Amino acid sequence: VLPVSFRHLILPEKYPPHTELLDLQPMPAAAVGAEWAPLFARRFAAFNPVQTQVFQTLFHGDGNALVCAPAGSGKTALAELAVLRMLEAHGDAGKCVYLAPLDALADERYADWRRS
Repeated sequence: VLPVSFRHLILPEKYPPHTELLDLQPMPAAAVGAEWAPLFARRFAAFNPVQTQVFQTLFHGDGNALVCAPAGSGKTALAELAVLRMLEAHGDAGKCVYLAPLDALADERYADWRRS
């Protein structure tokens, strides 16, 4: 047993502020380019507000991102944007890990990506 002191522990704010959702024009699915647009266009014509706000960071940037949003808000499409960015930047040499809370969800995504 190793005692650990919490005397000088600095805790974050109890409820840190969330990122405000900006009032942006919806980003069209075609914004990913002609090669990738059909992957999104068959599901929707434009990205939703959460996806639109994060689009530039994931599809045109190389930084890390953590997206926390409610169920059904389009986080999977955002993960797909990041994967497409990786493929554009590194081609077949790139590697990616997709995490899902349930095996069934990961299997469903894998099957969908194999069809695409």
